Amino acid sequence: MDIATRIRIARRKIGFSQKAMAASLGIGRSAITNWENLDARPSTSNLQKLAALTGISFEWLATGRGPMVVESLFEPVAGAEGLIPHTPSEVRLLSVFRVASEIDKLRIMEVIDSIADLLG
Repeated sequence: MDIATRIRIARRKIGFSQKAMAASLGIGRSAITNWENLDARPSTSNLQKLAALTGISFEWLATGRGPMVVESLFEPVAGAEGLIPHTPSEVRLLSVFRVASEIDKLRIMEVIDSIADLLG
């Protein structure tokens, strides 16, 4: 099975259209189309995000080897930098934060700190 088919399976597993998947990953819909048509390959970073978003093993997506479904929320990925978002909500929060201005990032952090204080 080729990577295009594995990506399509991952997308369909969570019931996303190409447009919804692209929005969750912070990329254009045409990128998903290109991946699923074998016209392009996703970067390692995008494949890691896709794995986290869908709950499908990074190794399986990238190579077709190993189990398809991740047993743990925190699958080790060689060379992964920092924490990888694991849900569509986390991907959305991170994508909004990354494009925010510095002043908006400070405001977001103030809100997060306030919520954290409330939660204990």
